[in-house]
Amino acid sequence: MLLKCTFTFWVLVVMGIAGDSLFGQDLQHDYTPLRSYQAPKKLIQDIQAQYRAWGQETQIENKKVKAAFEDFIRQKSTFIYVMDSIQSLMYSDTISHFLNEVKNQIVENNKILQGQTYHIFTYRSLEPNAFSLGEGVILVSTGLLERLTTTDQVAFVMAHEMGHDLLQHVYKNGLYYCESLYADGFKRKIQKLHRKEAGRSTELKATLNQFKAQHMQYSRQNEFQADSIGFRLIAAAGYQKPEAINVLNILDQSDHLRFTDTLVLQDFFHFENYPFKTYWLDKENSMMSWEEDPSLTTIPDSLKSHPDCSIRIARLETQSANVPGIEKGNISTRQDLQTIAGIIPFEVVESLVNSHEYVLALYLALHMQKEYPQNLYLKCVADHCLYELGDAIRRNEFLEYVEFPDKDFSIGYNHLLVFLHNMNSSSLKNLFHHYLQAIEAPDDHVYSAFLQVLDQQPVTGKMASDFDSKYHDPYFTSLLKDKIQPNTTKK
Repeated sequence: MLLKCTFTFWVLVVMGIAGDSLFGQDLQHDYTPLRSYQAPKKLIQDIQAQYRAWGQETQIENKKVKAAFEDFIRQKSTFIYVMDSIQSLMYSDTISHFLNEVKNQIVENNKILQGQTYHIFTYRSLEPNAFSLGEGVILVSTGLLERLTTTDQVAFVMAHEMGHDLLQHVYKNGLYYCESLYADGFKRKIQKLHRKEAGRSTELKATLNQFKAQHMQYSRQNEFQADSIGFRLIAAAGYQKPEAINVLNILDQSDHLRFTDTLVLQDFFHFENYPFKTYWLDKENSMMSWEEDPSLTTIPDSLKSHPDCSIRIARLETQSANVPGIEKGNISTRQDLQTIAGIIPFEVVESLVNSHEYVLALYLALHMQKEYPQNLYLKCVADHCLYELGDAIRRNEFLEYVEFPDKDFSIGYNHLLVFLHNMNSSSLKNLFHHYLQAIEAPDDHVYSAFLQVLDQQPVTGKMASDFDSKYHDPYFTSLLKDKIQPNTTKK
């Protein structure tokens, strides 16, 4: 896993249409998200079978260790299946096609990779991350690709994960963890501490932290090894070595949203028949209900699964002088990152809508309108989010979607949260309606037509059926069917 992240003790780390049609899109005017991109079902089944074979390769005698390792394998198999089932994994799309071209360049120029099979997936997510699942399965998020600026940087991400795969880090780390968890000495110590009456909690915490630190040291060493191998792989393939260090610098700043400045919400939500209300920005209704104690959330470096990026950078800089490279001209990758860079932020927004992260989707869609002020897709996303948040208030689920402002968030994001906390179902419904009326979309624009149906609440079965008959769009038809309330089905 490339991203620096923290470790949750009881959770094992189980997270591993080529074509030109997208390049014809006019992003200044609209965007049509990727829809048909899933891997063949047979491929997913084959990957699951490869994971199941792991249990047959081990000679574990301890029954509890064996059971824990088999559970680890089941989680991996289930993870890849579920990710595919919910259509989070992108395999046969333009972005993944680009990633595979980079992968091929690395493989073709490194003898150590000859005969290795790799399956590269893009997955829609705001989180900037990439990880190996073992068995040559590598996942790269749209959130990471959005932050990278060159093909060479993408190459290091891929090569780093190939390094994990070459060294079987996922398999070995899972086995090591299961064996450590059920080691006799550790087990007896935990049982003894549970019987103590005084000071039990403090000693338990110290013991568990010691266990985590030992395990994380193993994981952190894996990261150094994957960095080193990845560095050599890209150098041999003709990619620029300094870009590996640039990737780590980018990751070091990856804890923050891409946009941090404050939106002028009046520019978006002021209408002649429904003017912007100044009290919508009143902070009194959106103050934090508690003050965070930094000591409770500060995680010691020894308990992080990935070493600090500055340490990784220093190691790569030391290694650089001893790793020969080849001329950039030897690279045969047909596409450059810049040929697909424009669509990646749109796919990030789409991932947020699909995962019901409506506040973040709204935040990004509004910010992106500053670059694409006429883009119909971004306008429809923003309006869709307003509807869903208003609907959440109606269902008494608003706080499940909208966080309170927090000192760890950017000023710009907190500004939007303040605005939303001053909304009620009526004000959001009015904003949704007036914002929709301001979207100048043609009659055949399917996203706008979908929103027009939502504006006729409640949605009935006939409305969904009529929409399907006119637009033949299974994605939006399915969303409409989900909105049908039981007592309106037959109307």
